[in-house]
Amino acid sequence: MTLQKNAGAVRRFAKLARFGFWLQNLPNKLVPAPFRLIQIGSAFWQSRALYVAARLDIAGALADGEAS
Repeated sequence: MTLQKNAGAVRRFAKLARFGFWLQNLPNKLVPAPFRLIQIGSAFWQSRALYVAARLDIAGALADGEAS
């Protein structure tokens, strides 16, 4: 006897979660390693640029209108 009230639904959800995990990792298996490394490195610099833009409130400055 199981302690779960709906063991079938739990098994289906676990199977779906495994499929979702496999699907998310599929691009990592298809992209060549050197290209993936460049992607990871550029993602770091993009996130830092976004952080700096948010800290300097560039969006607020540009919301007032055109800047020279």
